[in-house]
Amino acid sequence: MSAAYILSILPTIGTVILIAGIAFGLCFLFCPMKYDVRASNMDCIKASIRLDFIFKMISVEVFLKKKEKLLTKIKLCLFGKCVWQKKSGKKKKKKKPAEISAVQEEIPVKNTEPAELLEEETKKPNVRRIKMSHPKEPPKEAEKTEIKPKEEDSLIKRVMKMPDKGKFIKLTLNFIKNLFKEIKPDYVYIRAILGTGDPCSTGRYMGIAYAVSGYFGLDTQITPDFENVVYKGKVRLTGSVRLYKVIYYTLGYITKKPVRNLMKIVRNKK
Repeated sequence: MSAAYILSILPTIGTVILIAGIAFGLCFLFCPMKYDVRASNMDCIKASIRLDFIFKMISVEVFLKKKEKLLTKIKLCLFGKCVWQKKSGKKKKKKKPAEISAVQEEIPVKNTEPAELLEEETKKPNVRRIKMSHPKEPPKEAEKTEIKPKEEDSLIKRVMKMPDKGKFIKLTLNFIKNLFKEIKPDYVYIRAILGTGDPCSTGRYMGIAYAVSGYFGLDTQITPDFENVVYKGKVRLTGSVRLYKVIYYTLGYITKKPVRNLMKIVRNKK
């Protein structure tokens, strides 16, 4: 292949790479990202998060485990195969101290110092006492009164003094509502053992848990323990998120005038 031919096809290769990058970015934004979150507190604390992008072409997994020490593991998979992983919090093996052999224990330690040096050390040296004069205390200077600077208002007080704080609170609540609708899980699985040590409070919490479960349609099964203090269980959340909608809601929120005024206040505070 000649150099002229390679130079002639370089623009075509660049165009193909650019189109592929744009297509990949659009798929990343518009294809739903699926998540699977699991947590348990049976023998030890365990948690895992799995994120699947572009119909499971790209997957990210994070594992956490805490028993005596926190252990973490992160994996990146392409088409179901792990291409990168990182572990932290590995247990280090402690080195055992060197064992003393029986021969070493039986060897007595000889005193190599001569007898004359030992006799000199036992003699008490003559100590001469000298009276020390106490130094005179310096005259006390007049106490200077420091003028304390005025304390600036906290960030919360400055936000409450905003003229359009009502609009800001309304916008924030609408933003949280829209965001929750987008990221809320499609399926919730809960299996737990609950006990507070008091039968009355245990029954009260059981009633609240099943009322919430029935209202939201959760797959819940909680076993009460009316005698012991027990908090054990397993939780699993699965759902999907459309990233372009999250970006749309976020940009629409931060471009509003009350939110921009709050950002100015935060910058001035720093």
